[in-house]
Amino acid sequence: MGQVYQGFQGVEEEILSGTKLGELGIAPLCVPPGETCVEHSHDLVEEVMIVKAGSGQVEIEDQCHEVCAGSVAVVPAGEFHAIHNTGDDNLEMVIVFNSNVDLASLKLKSRAEHFGTPPSLGRAERVALAELKNAAASMNDLLGEVRDELAALRKQTPAKRSRARAGAAA
Repeated sequence: MGQVYQGFQGVEEEILSGTKLGELGIAPLCVPPGETCVEHSHDLVEEVMIVKAGSGQVEIEDQCHEVCAGSVAVVPAGEFHAIHNTGDDNLEMVIVFNSNVDLASLKLKSRAEHFGTPPSLGRAERVALAELKNAAASMNDLLGEVRDELAALRKQTPAKRSRARAGAAA
């Protein structure tokens, strides 16, 4: 699973151990405020994303990680990833990747192809949908409690129901 490190806490050696420099590619990336970089996955290529400036989120598979200057995200080959600039300034990164692959055999997948879902909603729509699902779950829980209370009231004798109503009114 991909990882995000905050503030270069001695991770340089861990990230680069066993990597031959002749097999690395480096690409600068700048994501404007409010924008999302191409959402994708690819086999064969691993990426290390180093945040130079700005803030945002790096999405790896189904996890979103907050990032800022000094953060390092590690994306293994085959894992879905996207970069979202949630800040007010440009999100500037350097992407380091293994370049020792045959580009003709590289399989690039969109979010829908990776997860096997219909075309994706935008980020705002996904957040709104998640909030609606949580609200619906809360409403279902509350509805279950009300049903349980009604069932308990129906089991009471008429005299107990009258006393319960009188006590609630007081």
